Amino acid sequence: MAKLVAKREIGFLIEKLKKQNVNLTVTENAIDKIAKDGVSYEYGARNIQRLIDKEIKSLFVKAMINRTLNKNSTLDVSDNNFCNQLIIFLKKETNLSLFISFY
Repeated sequence: MAKLVAKREIGFLIEKLKKQNVNLTVTENAIDKIAKDGVSYEYGARNIQRLIDKEIKSLFVKAMINRTLNKNSTLDVSDNNFCNQLIIFLKKETNLSLFISFY
């Protein structure tokens, strides 16, 4: 159930970014990590949206404001099991990698 919520919320983010001409791809492993880390005993899957807002959307907003992220950018989100982090990689324009920790 949590994975379905994570996919839906990521889908909403992908659609919002498409309106800004930013392409976002998210691996299944990254979705699994978001689903796992966004679920709590007390609140259930409601934390998934908060996690995405706090940890992912806020980075995109800051990057767009600072002009690190431009329109027509392509981003990949993947899971890094070694560091227990999600990695957001901006393709082609720069060698920028943004690291997001989930604990």
